[in-house]
Amino acid sequence: MFELLPTKNGQHIVIDGSGVLQRHVTHYLLDLESVQCHEKSYVRQIAYRLKAWLNWLGERDIYDVTDRLLCKYRDELKISGDLEAKAINYRISSVCAFYWYAENTGLCRGVIGSNDMLSGRVFRIVVNLATQGSSANYKIPFLLGTVQQARKRIPSADEIAALKDGIADKTLECGHPLAEEINVRNQLMLRWMAEAGLRRLEVVSLPVSAIPPEVMPGTMVRVTLTKGTKFRKVRDIEVESLLLQETLDYIAYERPEIVRKCHAGHDPGVVFVSTHNANGGRFTAQAITDQLDSVDSEISPHGLRRYALTRYAAYLYRIQLSLYKAGEIAEIDRRSIELRLTQQAGHEKISTTFRWYVDMAIAMTLSDSGISSLEESRILLQTQLSMITSQIEAARSLAKEV
Repeated sequence: MFELLPTKNGQHIVIDGSGVLQRHVTHYLLDLESVQCHEKSYVRQIAYRLKAWLNWLGERDIYDVTDRLLCKYRDELKISGDLEAKAINYRISSVCAFYWYAENTGLCRGVIGSNDMLSGRVFRIVVNLATQGSSANYKIPFLLGTVQQARKRIPSADEIAALKDGIADKTLECGHPLAEEINVRNQLMLRWMAEAGLRRLEVVSLPVSAIPPEVMPGTMVRVTLTKGTKFRKVRDIEVESLLLQETLDYIAYERPEIVRKCHAGHDPGVVFVSTHNANGGRFTAQAITDQLDSVDSEISPHGLRRYALTRYAAYLYRIQLSLYKAGEIAEIDRRSIELRLTQQAGHEKISTTFRWYVDMAIAMTLSDSGISSLEESRILLQTQLSMITSQIEAARSLAKEV
């Protein structure tokens, strides 16, 4: 029987019943976390799925597999009745992802791929090549059919406001001598997710050096993210000057107090410093989830990101709508909105998810309540002005270069 053995730093290694390391699977798990920068909770799920697969294989060699064998594994999971179709597909997908990694890093040959009759290359696990524009490398043809699920809900502005109030109340009532400073920090962490669309690992890894030392009021400012990003890819986002200025104020006033009184002056270098010494004064990504759950378990960190991206798409659409009504442009360029939204989210390709965000933004903009369902009118107008100003400045710079 294979087991997972957690290390001191929270990573997982796989050993067999004799305590011998399963090198290839362990190498893959370490790569997921250290190279591909997936969160520990995600890697832990993959580890448990691969352990289950190894134990099902028994004495069979890990690479002595076929798609027929995977279908047998799939069917046995289905017959057991312990897992829903979606969970079974996750298990199959995780196994295929490991073999794909092994195939493409030279750990094995001829195990998984798409058959090429012209070159004579055939594989034991046959998958289909992904269609153009897909973010996946391949498609698994033997997954179970699942019921189409509704897209996850986007929190409303009222829910976000209630979440902010709830976090403030909980923080100020905790009795900590730095409660006021901690509240400012917590509110800003929430806003960086709900307004700038940062993932939770990006929030807790945000270095002080990433914040521009000066910002011009009423503008959208480009911020470069280098830490905690998905797959460690550097990405640029647009951030409202108001959020940046309030972050600079926190860095100048509240943050030094937390560093001085909780860490004896040792500066962890990140914007949002924990009051605890564990992890070098840095938050874990799970701490973000725990903080939100303590107030409203219905709003997840990714829910805040969905809110931010839909809000951003709505602003982009309203800018184009204003220009169209003023006769400045002949038509609304929906694709440019989708492209800018995709860039803001840190993705390379426009997906159906981002098209859906734009659909939602347009529907909210054209509804009777307008954009007020996402943000107060005053903030909307200020942000629109920021974006328009940024576009004008970009156009002027381009004209000078030409």
